[in-house]
Amino acid sequence: MPKGSSIRSAEEMKRMDVRERSQIQRLEKMRTYVYALEVAYDLVEDEQLQTIYDCLLDGMTYRQIAEHLSASKDYVRLKKIAVFSQISQNSQISRILTYEKTAV
Repeated sequence: MPKGSSIRSAEEMKRMDVRERSQIQRLEKMRTYVYALEVAYDLVEDEQLQTIYDCLLDGMTYRQIAEHLSASKDYVRLKKIAVFSQISQNSQISRILTYEKTAV
């Protein structure tokens, strides 16, 4: 039986290159999102809203945030809406995300 070559074929190298390019594009997209989230933190005006935003980014639930702030889950939910309202009204975030979509 003939033995296979240990050198990768041109087709296999091409597939690896395509996969690597798509991974790099995905990484750049995620970097843009992380940058937008970091910029958004500075756009939130109230200190308590910043705390809620930071807790949400850390993956805390409404109940955990409510315990942290000694408030109710409904209060946290309403304040989360206020946080995202402030962020969405800012054109800086829109520019960052729009630039990301046009760059890809």
